[in-house]
Amino acid sequence: MERASTAGGAIVSLAMKLSMVLGPKYELISGARTDILFLRSELESMHAFLEKLTTVQGPDSQVRCWMKEVRELAYDIEDSLDEFMRRVEADGTAATSLHGSSSLMGFVGCIKRLLRTGWTHLRLANEIKGLKARAIEVSERRSRYKLVEDIWMPGTHVSADPRITVLYADVPDLVGIEHSAGDIEKWLVDEISTLKVLSIVGFGGLGKTTLAMEVYRRVGGRFNCRAFVTVSQKLDMKKLLKDLLSQVSHNEADHMDNWEEAQLIRKVRECLLNKRYLIVVDDVWSKSAWEKVRFALPQNNQNSRLLTTTRIESVAKSCCSDRDDHVYRIEPLDEFHAEVLFFKRIFGHKDGCPPQLKEVSDQILKKCCGSPLAIISIASLLASKQVMLKEQWEKLLISIGSALENNPDLEGMKQILSLSYYDLPYHLKTCLLYLSLYPEDYKIERDSLIQQWIAEGFVGMQRGLSVEDVAEGYFNELINRSMVQPIDINWDGRANACRVHDMMLELIISKAMEENFVTLIGGTSVPVKLQGNVRRLSIQSDHKLITHIKE
Repeated sequence: MERASTAGGAIVSLAMKLSMVLGPKYELISGARTDILFLRSELESMHAFLEKLTTVQGPDSQVRCWMKEVRELAYDIEDSLDEFMRRVEADGTAATSLHGSSSLMGFVGCIKRLLRTGWTHLRLANEIKGLKARAIEVSERRSRYKLVEDIWMPGTHVSADPRITVLYADVPDLVGIEHSAGDIEKWLVDEISTLKVLSIVGFGGLGKTTLAMEVYRRVGGRFNCRAFVTVSQKLDMKKLLKDLLSQVSHNEADHMDNWEEAQLIRKVRECLLNKRYLIVVDDVWSKSAWEKVRFALPQNNQNSRLLTTTRIESVAKSCCSDRDDHVYRIEPLDEFHAEVLFFKRIFGHKDGCPPQLKEVSDQILKKCCGSPLAIISIASLLASKQVMLKEQWEKLLISIGSALENNPDLEGMKQILSLSYYDLPYHLKTCLLYLSLYPEDYKIERDSLIQQWIAEGFVGMQRGLSVEDVAEGYFNELINRSMVQPIDINWDGRANACRVHDMMLELIISKAMEENFVTLIGGTSVPVKLQGNVRRLSIQSDHKLITHIKE
């Protein structure tokens, strides 16, 4: 799945600087002020258009080209404003230092400062005039090539759901979930008569759906009726209710095509009210979606059970609001089970790895971080090679990021990882992309990170909160969405630092480089040829960050 770029994130941070420059401190000449007001309005319009594009799956190359133009325009405007604000601040500092000098020296210095200030304002006016012309051209190009909303309706290029292979996986293919499945099975079949909810929560690709389906297979026969339904990011309530009803009441399947949502809910509640039921609600993305689904399922005293999966901690807690409910945090595969799954998929059994491939396989598994999805995807790619050469495995290890982006064999993994990324609002996308500056396994300190976000202009203002509080809210939300892993957790639950899952980092890096958000040199990334403008440069050595520099 490919959606609209994060060009809108650059526009959001730029809007604050445009408003600052329009303030009395900078005393713009009239022409520049008018042009900046025009740019601000034009960029707001572009931003609204980009927001609509975030609902589109698979924008074509023409749309992506236009979004690149918008992004580069925003970057260039920001560069001009930064340089102008820096020069104005420098002139103000110079004026302060001249205060108290001899009258002659003070007069000469004042003349120089006025000339310098006038030149600074004239230079900005000329640059803004050129940028205004570019903005008009970009806007006209959108109209000229008919880049309008109704060409890309939401969901027009929908890819196959990568969870389908999980739902119908053979039991012998499952590795490392026996203990977790046993724990959940015991919880589901206890003697408590009231309706209970268990929510499986964890990072995308850890096997939540696989675990839920295995438990469903094991215990489903003990319930009067059962169903397995999927919510996904965009809840289609009528479709979900029809799917649910077709599984719990076969008699209604032929009559419900034209039913309205309210009629479907009444029929579902009627079918389940006096039965012991097990319903698995897979892939819940929001509290509001859960509340809609929960309303359709009746409370009864028949030992009924609900099992949900989500990658968002706050959604899991919302599902499990009663005392007897339970949040189950799924963990990555341990080293042993990760190796078993990897080698079984490639060689057919866990002891099939040749000695010469053992070291590189350990390095590949380290990158997978215990994610079954990552392990299976990369193992399947390696298994497709006719000859098992060490050089091929090492090449894949170095280029996992580009392979994730371009190799069709890894498309399922890319889709799963991308779901979380595309669900983020603009401001969080931009903050997440900033993490591409750090090497893999790097411990990212919370306080340092949020100060850098603030300095970059990524953090908006919220009434009643300091900018540091807002930035910390962004940090916590990335943890809540399982995008980063919290470490050094205090007694009050606050994380002092975080790390990024290696597979997610590869996706972030690919997106950041595609957006020209960052240029990486050194480390484990594939060497890049510098071209165009370098906006942010991160120089790395192995797993250490030497420096990162903003233009």
